[in-house]
Amino acid sequence: MSTTYSDCPPEVSRTADSILLSIASELIDAGVTVAYYFAANENGPALNHNGWPAKAMVKITSLKDRVSGLSDARIWIDEQTWHDSDDIERQSLLAHELEHLELVRKKQDGSVKRDDCGRPVLKIRKHDFQIGGFHSIVRRYGSAAHEAMALVEVRQVWVQSEFTFGEEPDTIPIKESA
Repeated sequence: MSTTYSDCPPEVSRTADSILLSIASELIDAGVTVAYYFAANENGPALNHNGWPAKAMVKITSLKDRVSGLSDARIWIDEQTWHDSDDIERQSLLAHELEHLELVRKKQDGSVKRDDCGRPVLKIRKHDFQIGGFHSIVRRYGSAAHEAMALVEVRQVWVQSEFTFGEEPDTIPIKESA
């Protein structure tokens, strides 16, 4: 069976809107619209990014599709992941995808750049860190392996931080609508 897609229930949008208010209100102020969809596949991962299973993905909608009335961006969520996750994990998943959305601003005055249909122009923000590698290369080359160097670099950034995994998470307060 191939991957199937469906609209997410309203609770997903409500949760995402609360996250946007907390971490990216400039997207709301600019009038950015986002649509949310579930992806499901009984035979394996419903979503793939660069050949790897993904729990969610975000994409900026083309100008042609926005002129047709679609949202400025779309987020697809692996439906099984959503149902297997608790509220904090769901918030984290949505926050991660929303963090990718970045407004394009005019160089002259810093105002939000608009497209031909007056919608805010977006670009995808890359991850702060990305690690891919092979265990066999690290075993063979040790600290000279680029995979190992990438892990060391991430560790150096994070060693200055205090991890509180397992403790009460620093969460975004989400208010459910009645």
